[in-house]
Formats: sequence, structure tokens, C-alpha cells
Amino acid sequence: MSIIERIIAIMEYKKLKYSDLANFLNINKSVVSTWKKRKTNPPAELLVQICNFLQVSLNFLITGEEYETNLALNKNEEYIINLYRQLNDRNKIKLEGYIEDKIIDQKQNEQKNKNIISTEILKEISTPV
Repeated sequence: MSIIERIIAIMEYKKLKYSDLANFLNINKSVVSTWKKRKTNPPAELLVQICNFLQVSLNFLITGEEYETNLALNKNEEYIINLYRQLNDRNKIKLEGYIEDKIIDQKQNEQKNKNIISTEILKEISTPV
């Protein structure tokens, strides 16, 4: 998959507009449309800005893969990584979005639980004995 194909896939998945990318890069929307139509990659000097807009690493944008790390992984983490590596780029992007959504849900649920506990504590404190 080329860089422009990866940009298109990420933008479609994240429901981003090409006009927003053009505005972010301070270029004409037609330039982005030309990259898409001709399947030409953007100039190198814009890649870091594009990564910032898409919220992906430069390495991912260029290669479709993240850097290897020297972190010690448990067997479950190794299993998940091996499954992930079998996915094509499009499905990797979908999975990443799904995981991000789950993390947001988890944080919202944790906040709700904190609010419930706080409310219960306030009731106990304010209830006369």
C-alpha cells in the first residue's frame, strides 16, 4: 500500500474530510484531490504534518508498521500482536479504531462508577445517625 493509499484509508476510516487536511496543511484542496486522483504521494516535507493531522506515526504512514520495541511481552500480548500482524492495512486501521473506542468507553464507565461511589458516600455522610 502506498503512502497516499494509506492516507486515504485512514481518512475514510476516521471520517475525515480532505478539505480539513488541506486547511491543516495550509494548501489548496485541489492539491489533495490531485494526490488522490493520480495516486501520487505528498511531498516529503508535508508528511510529518499529515501524521499530526491523522494522529499516526511517520513510520506507520510510510511503512504501515510501527517500530519494534524491546518491551517484554507476556504470552497473551504476543498472541494478540501475531494476530494483528496477519491483518491487512485496512483491517489494522479498523481494529485500532475499535480499540480506541473501547478505551474511551472504559474511561467513561470508570468515571460513572466514581460518580456513583461519590454520590453514595455523600448520602452516607449527610444521613443523620
